[in-house]
Amino acid sequence: MQQLTNIQTANRQYDTAEKPLLILCSDMHEYVCKHSYGSNGMSLLCEYLAASFLRIWKLQVPDFAFVQVQYAHVKQLHIPKHYVAKPCFGSQYSVNYQEQTQYTGNPDIKKHKEYMESRFELLKIALFDLWLANEERQ
Repeated sequence: MQQLTNIQTANRQYDTAEKPLLILCSDMHEYVCKHSYGSNGMSLLCEYLAASFLRIWKLQVPDFAFVQVQYAHVKQLHIPKHYVAKPCFGSQYSVNYQEQTQYTGNPDIKKHKEYMESRFELLKIALFDLWLANEERQ
Protein backbone atom coordinates (compact mmCIF):
# COMPACT_ATOMS: atom_id res chain seq x y z
CA MET A 1 0.00 0.00 0.00
CA GLN A 2 1.18 3.47 -0.84
CA GLN A 3 2.62 5.56 2.00
CA LEU A 4 2.51 9.35 1.73
CA THR A 5 3.24 12.44 3.78
CA ASN A 6 1.31 15.68 3.82
CA ILE A 7 3.03 18.71 2.32
CA GLN A 8 0.92 21.64 3.52
CA THR A 9 -1.49 22.76 6.20
CA ALA A 10 -4.79 20.88 6.30
CA ASN A 11 -7.37 22.50 4.02
CA ARG A 12 -10.42 21.41 5.99
CA GLN A 13 -11.71 19.31 8.87
CA TYR A 14 -15.01 17.56 8.18
CA ASP A 15 -17.75 17.65 10.79
CA THR A 16 -18.44 13.91 10.87
CA ALA A 17 -17.97 11.34 13.63
CA GLU A 18 -14.22 10.88 13.15
CA LYS A 19 -13.36 14.49 12.16
CA PRO A 20 -11.26 13.58 9.07
CA LEU A 21 -8.91 16.11 7.47
CA LEU A 22 -8.52 17.20 3.86
CA ILE A 23 -4.77 17.28 3.17
CA LEU A 24 -2.51 17.74 0.13
CA CYS A 25 0.00 14.88 0.04
CA SER A 26 3.40 14.15 -1.45
CA ASP A 27 1.87 12.62 -4.62
CA MET A 28 0.22 16.03 -5.28
CA HIS A 29 -3.32 14.71 -4.66
CA GLU A 30 -5.65 15.67 -1.83
CA TYR A 31 -6.72 12.95 0.61
CA VAL A 32 -9.45 12.81 3.22
CA CYS A 33 -7.47 11.45 6.16
CA LYS A 34 -8.95 9.68 9.16
CA HIS A 35 -6.65 9.91 12.15
CA SER A 36 -6.71 7.66 15.19
CA TYR A 37 -9.09 10.10 16.97
CA GLY A 38 -7.85 8.85 20.32
CA SER A 39 -8.26 5.15 19.51
CA ASN A 40 -5.54 2.55 19.45
CA GLY A 41 -5.37 2.65 15.66
CA MET A 42 -7.48 -0.47 15.15
CA SER A 43 -10.15 1.61 13.41
CA LEU A 44 -7.56 2.60 10.79
CA LEU A 45 -6.78 -1.05 10.10
CA CYS A 46 -10.52 -1.65 9.69
CA GLU A 47 -10.68 1.25 7.19
CA TYR A 48 -7.91 -0.38 5.16
CA LEU A 49 -9.59 -3.80 5.21
CA ALA A 50 -12.97 -2.33 4.27
CA ALA A 51 -11.51 -0.35 1.35
CA SER A 52 -9.64 -3.44 0.16
CA PHE A 53 -12.78 -5.61 0.25
CA LEU A 54 -14.75 -2.92 -1.59
CA ARG A 55 -12.14 -2.99 -4.36
CA ILE A 56 -12.16 -6.78 -4.55
CA TRP A 57 -15.95 -6.68 -4.89
CA LYS A 58 -15.61 -4.12 -7.70
CA LEU A 59 -17.40 -1.30 -5.87
CA GLN A 60 -16.30 2.19 -6.79
CA VAL A 61 -13.90 3.48 -4.17
CA PRO A 62 -11.24 6.16 -4.42
CA ASP A 63 -7.54 5.30 -4.26
CA PHE A 64 -6.30 5.07 -0.70
CA ALA A 65 -3.00 5.28 1.16
CA PHE A 66 -1.49 5.54 4.60
CA VAL A 67 -0.61 9.19 5.23
CA GLN A 68 1.91 10.41 7.80
CA VAL A 69 0.52 13.79 8.88
CA GLN A 70 2.93 16.38 10.21
CA TYR A 71 1.53 17.82 13.42
CA ALA A 72 2.63 21.35 12.47
CA HIS A 73 0.15 21.17 9.58
CA VAL A 74 -2.89 20.38 11.76
CA LYS A 75 -2.22 22.01 15.13
CA GLN A 76 -4.34 25.04 14.16
CA LEU A 77 -7.34 22.67 14.25
CA HIS A 78 -6.58 21.86 17.91
CA ILE A 79 -6.07 18.16 17.21
CA PRO A 80 -4.07 16.46 19.97
CA LYS A 81 -0.58 15.57 18.76
CA HIS A 82 -0.97 11.86 19.59
CA TYR A 83 -3.91 11.58 17.14
CA VAL A 84 -1.52 12.00 14.21
CA ALA A 85 1.50 10.27 15.74
CA LYS A 86 0.50 7.15 13.81
CA PRO A 87 -0.16 7.09 10.07
CA CYS A 88 -3.66 8.11 9.02
CA PHE A 89 -5.88 6.31 6.53
CA GLY A 90 -6.37 8.53 3.48
CA SER A 91 -8.93 8.26 0.69
CA GLN A 92 -8.11 10.29 -2.39
CA TYR A 93 -10.43 13.29 -2.57
CA SER A 94 -12.78 13.74 -5.51
CA VAL A 95 -15.74 16.04 -5.99
CA ASN A 96 -17.59 12.96 -7.33
CA TYR A 97 -17.61 11.20 -3.93
CA GLN A 98 -19.59 12.00 -0.83
CA GLU A 99 -19.34 10.24 2.50
CA GLN A 100 -22.64 8.82 3.64
CA THR A 101 -22.85 8.98 7.41
CA GLN A 102 -26.49 8.11 7.96
CA TYR A 103 -29.04 5.80 6.41
CA THR A 104 -32.68 6.45 7.13
CA GLY A 105 -35.72 4.24 6.85
CA ASN A 106 -36.87 6.39 3.94
CA PRO A 107 -33.78 7.39 1.92
CA ASP A 108 -34.18 10.09 -0.71
CA ILE A 109 -32.71 8.21 -3.68
CA LYS A 110 -32.99 11.28 -5.93
CA LYS A 111 -30.40 13.10 -3.81
CA HIS A 112 -28.00 10.14 -4.00
CA LYS A 113 -28.17 9.75 -7.79
CA GLU A 114 -25.55 12.40 -8.45
CA TYR A 115 -23.07 10.49 -6.25
CA MET A 116 -23.87 6.91 -7.14
CA GLU A 117 -24.21 5.32 -10.54
CA SER A 118 -27.26 3.33 -9.49
CA ARG A 119 -29.48 2.30 -6.62
CA PHE A 120 -27.80 -1.08 -6.79
CA GLU A 121 -24.44 0.49 -5.86
CA LEU A 122 -26.00 2.18 -2.83
CA LEU A 123 -27.64 -1.10 -1.80
CA LYS A 124 -24.31 -2.97 -2.08
CA ILE A 125 -22.61 -0.40 0.15
CA ALA A 126 -25.46 -0.55 2.70
CA LEU A 127 -25.25 -4.35 2.79
CA PHE A 128 -21.48 -4.12 3.09
CA ASP A 129 -21.86 -1.80 6.09
CA LEU A 130 -24.22 -4.27 7.73
CA TRP A 131 -21.81 -7.15 7.11
CA LEU A 132 -18.88 -5.12 8.44
CA ALA A 133 -20.92 -3.71 11.37
CA ASN A 134 -19.81 -0.19 10.41
CA GLU A 135 -20.47 1.92 13.48
CA GLU A 136 -19.95 5.24 11.69
CA ARG A 137 -23.33 5.08 9.96
CA GLN A 138 -26.59 4.85 11.84
